[in-house]
Amino acid sequence: MTKYIHLGLPKEAVDVLDAKAKQNYLKRVDVARQYLLKALLDETVADLRKKGYSIRKIAESLNVSTRQVLEALRNTGVDEALYGEDDEEEKTLARLLKGK
Repeated sequence: MTKYIHLGLPKEAVDVLDAKAKQNYLKRVDVARQYLLKALLDETVADLRKKGYSIRKIAESLNVSTRQVLEALRNTGVDEALYGEDDEEEKTLARLLKGK
């Protein structure tokens, strides 16, 4: 089921959406939808991870891939405190995410 919302944005934000839309041959609304859904996914993944959910459980609960969960965690920085910059696991994660 689709619900509709009316959303006002600053001119600068609309200019960015327009540029992205033109670059990708999309409508402004489609680009805005992509940004909004990505931000909602990142936020939801971060909230679940803070509650102690495993990466696998988050992926299953949200019906997304483990890769999407890992990318959301990287975007939000939720697990950064768990890994040092020289930590081998962090390097492996970064390498896997770059290999999209």
